[in-house]
Amino acid sequence: MISEATDYVAADYMRHANERRVHLDQALAFRRELYTSRKQLAAEQYKHVDMARELGEHNGAEGSLEADYQAASDHLNLVQTALRQQEKIERYEADLEELQIRLEEQNEVVAEAAEMQDENEARAEAAELEVDELKSQLADYQQALDVQQTRAIQYNQAISALARAKELCHLPDLTPESAAEWLDTFQAKEQEATEKLLSLEQKMSVAQTAHSQFEQAYQLVAAINGPLARSEAWDVARELLRDGVNQRHLAEQVQPLRMRLSELEQRLREQQEAERLLAEFCKRQGKNFDIDELEALHQELEARIASLSDSVSSASEQRMALRQEQEQLQSRIQHLMQRAPVWLAAQNSLNQLSEQCGEEFTSSQEVTEYLQQLLEREREAIVERDEVGARKNAVDEEIERLSQPGGAEDQRLNALAERFGGVLLSEIYDDVSLEDAPYFSALYGPSRHAIVVPDLSQIAEQLEGLTDCPEDLYLIEGDPQSFDDSVFSVDELEKAVVVKIADRQWRYSRFPSLPIFAA
Repeated sequence: MISEATDYVAADYMRHANERRVHLDQALAFRRELYTSRKQLAAEQYKHVDMARELGEHNGAEGSLEADYQAASDHLNLVQTALRQQEKIERYEADLEELQIRLEEQNEVVAEAAEMQDENEARAEAAELEVDELKSQLADYQQALDVQQTRAIQYNQAISALARAKELCHLPDLTPESAAEWLDTFQAKEQEATEKLLSLEQKMSVAQTAHSQFEQAYQLVAAINGPLARSEAWDVARELLRDGVNQRHLAEQVQPLRMRLSELEQRLREQQEAERLLAEFCKRQGKNFDIDELEALHQELEARIASLSDSVSSASEQRMALRQEQEQLQSRIQHLMQRAPVWLAAQNSLNQLSEQCGEEFTSSQEVTEYLQQLLEREREAIVERDEVGARKNAVDEEIERLSQPGGAEDQRLNALAERFGGVLLSEIYDDVSLEDAPYFSALYGPSRHAIVVPDLSQIAEQLEGLTDCPEDLYLIEGDPQSFDDSVFSVDELEKAVVVKIADRQWRYSRFPSLPIFAA
């Protein structure tokens, strides 16, 4: 078993040694590949630097050529614009001469039309006068015709009324001349008949009222006396009225008599009750008592009872007063016992406060005033602390903003610069001096947060569908290593610049008080 164990250990050792040699060979191979890759990477980096330099030179040459082309194109546009303006001027002059000729012709036509208009206006005025005269005549004729028709209608109505009057009044000889006399006669008769009718109606009303009153009186007498003839009602009613006075007097005395009777009955019952009590008292005492003696004894007992009642009342009052005083004292003792710990703690606090502030407090008002002063100072300190904290936060935010590359506040610009393989314009001008920083900030204006990329054509496809970016994203083509501001035509003013973006587009920008460029 020892030999087998030795063989097993030796075999295991050889296996591990072989695996270790294999791993070492692999590690050496990987290291050789790593060194080879590093050499290739260094060579590629050198090539990349050379190509970037060549690309920058080509871009510079291309920029100068583009500037020359843009200048030539602008000059060509100016020449073409001048030619077009000259052609327009010549065409406008020809049109102006033609319009002047037409204007003279139109003036002649207008003069002839004015003469014809004057003649037509004169004719129209004459026709209007004639029409007005005819209208006035027609109105007069119409008014006369209306009057005549009205009179004819009134005449026919009068004839009809006269015929009806003959039939109603039975006057065949009635004529228009005698109609007024007959009318006065009939009106007088109508007035007389009306007066008679009113007199009869008044008498009828009085009779009906009297009959109604008599009927009510008869019913009342019959209800009191019983059935009787109408001829006897008057005498019976007079007798009932005389008896009514006596009955009313007796009825008025019934209530006082009843009250007097009730009072006498009550006294009788009290007297009987007193006699019964006296008999019982005499029976208990074994002797008879006179009423006068009982009255004197009763008065004496009443006096003693009153005296004892007064003594009891005064004693009760004294007892109540003493009890109230005792309750007040107990309540005050309990209140003081409850307040004692608080008072001791307050006294200790007062002593400590006096020792701390070095002042003596003789009343609670002085302590309150001193605490109010401390609270006011603490409130002022808190307000001052809040103001300092707000200023500190503002300064921290400003430091954080300025700590961004070139002061860029939008973090998306850094991500876009890395995505497009470019550099922020603010990073390029990060080493500008503070004296030149306002000039460059005003020079670039809204595009001061632009991204400088090597080639705009290579990122055109990346702009399609781009959403995670500022509303206005400025891109400038150029080499970040050799970027300059020669692409602008600029005139420098006092604390401002005028940037000529195009022939018809200029931009005026003042030097900012806090420039975004410079470190």
